[in-house]
Amino acid sequence: MDDDYKHDYAEIVKRCEVSRDRRREHDQWMRLWYTRGTDAAGPPAKYNRLEPHVDRLASFLYTPEGTRFFLHLPPEHRDEWLHTLEPARDEFMTVWRTSGADMLFAHAVEWGLVKGCSILKLSPGPNHAVEVDYVEPGSFGVLSEYIPDIARQEAFVHWFVLTMGELERMVRDLPNKRDILALADSMKINEPPVGATYPKLIQQIIVTSVQAQQVSGFLPTLGMLEELRPENDEPIVELAEVWVKEDYRVKRGSVTTTEFRDYEVTTMLGPEVLFQRRNPVFPWTPGGWESECPFIPVTPRPVADYFWGKSEIQPLIQLQQWREDRMADIDILLKKQLDPPRFFSGVTIGDDKLKALSGAGGYASTPLPGAKMDVLKPEMPENAFSTIREIDRMFDESSGIPEILQGTNAEGVRAGSQASTLAGIGAGRIRKRALITEDSLEVVATRMFHLMQRRDPTPYNTPKGRFLLSQLPPDIQMKVSAHTSSPVYQEQVERKVAILLKAGAITLPKLVELLDPPGAEALKVEAQLLQDAQSQFKQKVLEIQLQKAMRGRQR
Repeated sequence: MDDDYKHDYAEIVKRCEVSRDRRREHDQWMRLWYTRGTDAAGPPAKYNRLEPHVDRLASFLYTPEGTRFFLHLPPEHRDEWLHTLEPARDEFMTVWRTSGADMLFAHAVEWGLVKGCSILKLSPGPNHAVEVDYVEPGSFGVLSEYIPDIARQEAFVHWFVLTMGELERMVRDLPNKRDILALADSMKINEPPVGATYPKLIQQIIVTSVQAQQVSGFLPTLGMLEELRPENDEPIVELAEVWVKEDYRVKRGSVTTTEFRDYEVTTMLGPEVLFQRRNPVFPWTPGGWESECPFIPVTPRPVADYFWGKSEIQPLIQLQQWREDRMADIDILLKKQLDPPRFFSGVTIGDDKLKALSGAGGYASTPLPGAKMDVLKPEMPENAFSTIREIDRMFDESSGIPEILQGTNAEGVRAGSQASTLAGIGAGRIRKRALITEDSLEVVATRMFHLMQRRDPTPYNTPKGRFLLSQLPPDIQMKVSAHTSSPVYQEQVERKVAILLKAGAITLPKLVELLDPPGAEALKVEAQLLQDAQSQFKQKVLEIQLQKAMRGRQR
């Protein structure tokens, strides 16, 4: 990097947080509607239709237990490294599940549907582990929101919070520790700002100067709007991590050349720069590793010219409110039927008699001539619940999930091939959305594997010898196997697997792998033994037939 050129990092933070307050308020209200079904004070909605809608849709876009991957090699490397793909993939699947990345991606899909976007961050953990963290979109900002691809962003910022104790441990070996802690003490708050997260900082830092000064400001808290909200009494301070693309240059004699492009990462406390380092997660290396971004957006409903995507529930809020209003109307009618209002003529009723009339079987009498009481009992309309059913149908229609895939058979549809055909025809919308989610899943998986390649020193065995993950080409990619991340494709995959097995195009262990039954690893070993036994039996049969043929010729 050219030392003569320095960024105004405070200005970059300011530009990246232009929409932050508005987005945090939007996310706050989307969460409120999602968890309570209403924005009114008091009890939550009688029936929150938004939550099951998102829950079912998310389950059709991604299923943690059914997702399987395969490694995709560039054509020029396939012959050399094809034998390494299965053990490398098996190791990745182990890390994918044991690290919790499978469930965290499901969490990102769910809240990406609610808020429009979720962010996942990859980082190296202890003992060569790979860690995946969830980042609230309200604690993230980009320089150009009209660019939906984070790899094309020239700069972005990740805000996070640390307790005073964590910050003190982080800077305890720095010469200006007292100045940093004095500045932090002037900025500390007792509750995290909306969207705050607590990531671990990577200790690869270059110390710069910091001047203690009084900084004033206010970070809004979530307050009492939600029931599901964290509470914290520990003093915390918010920091900003600024990622900027830089051209790193090297002088060769009198000539300055551009060697590579990578991220410069700057940690800031208020307007002051604390630490600087080059990309600590996926740095460029002379050995062929390209710089990559460790932040991956998960946007189930992308917008072509907007980084943050579109919320699934925002256009459904009016439907939810409509449904709640109609349920309230029906409740009023039912209450009036159970306890109808009364009209008295020619008589004055005291409180004691009114109380008697309000109870079951209660009655009152009066000697006054002409006294009369009329019960004003409203009639419940025959189609009172038809509006509720129509609103529910609108919810189902908006999800794009065909009725037959929702567990309810359409009228006149028989089981078997007819149901499968109709499901395939009607599932176009949900399949398209599943493919969008799958694209984000493949980016997360690919970069996780690249981080494993950089850090895993374990030698793995193959019939052709041992290898390291780092020996595999750096441009290798992790792909979802046959769209297994979505249950929409399950029956389609099973039919294709059956055809391949019948044609002899796959082995029995591969059949077990593709179908992924319970205890798949043990079943693969048994399938291999069974296949070897079948092969030996066929070979013996051929030998016997050959011997019979030879004897016939000798006669």
